[in-house]
Amino acid sequence: MTSLLRALVIGSLLAASGCAAKLEIQADPGADVSGWQSWDWLPGDALLVYGPEPQPKKLEIRLAHLVREGLARRGFVRDREAPDLYVGVVLAAQRSAHLMSRTGAVQSLSSLHDASFEVQAAETEVEIVHLLRLEIFVSERRSGRLIWQGRLTDRISGDRLDALDGVVEQVVAELPARGDPPPGDETRLAEAAAAP
Repeated sequence: MTSLLRALVIGSLLAASGCAAKLEIQADPGADVSGWQSWDWLPGDALLVYGPEPQPKKLEIRLAHLVREGLARRGFVRDREAPDLYVGVVLAAQRSAHLMSRTGAVQSLSSLHDASFEVQAAETEVEIVHLLRLEIFVSERRSGRLIWQGRLTDRISGDRLDALDGVVEQVVAELPARGDPPPGDETRLAEAAAAP
């Protein structure tokens, strides 16, 4: 990935740093999802991982496993020879540390002298936060056309990206399952059922 593209990805993470989780799905309404059965990784760099993890290759392997499992749950089988779909994944994460101060209740302390003292303790903790952006791209092998894209931008608290399982599942769950009718057919079927 070029340094310009990397800067754009990190810049989008910074822009999303104050936002709650945001899931965006874009799908080609003309794509016939009912015929999809198999998938394989996009030729070339199908998995791109950018972030602060000390072992990015290990994270890449875990991400690939989670995507494979998610696609299997959606009914897709991996076919390395002639897949219907190609899948690509980009994960970008940026780690930041936030100091959090918690103030305790006021307590009175007595003294050997006439006056008593009020004290209030404060604790300072460091919270590690990952700003995360996961994008999954699906294209038709024959036409090369991008037909589906899921993007999730989120903040995850914790020292590592342990919540990655749920993030991947959220995005993959939005992909039409194998054998789903083409987009728009559900509307036509509902309209036909409602007609007198």
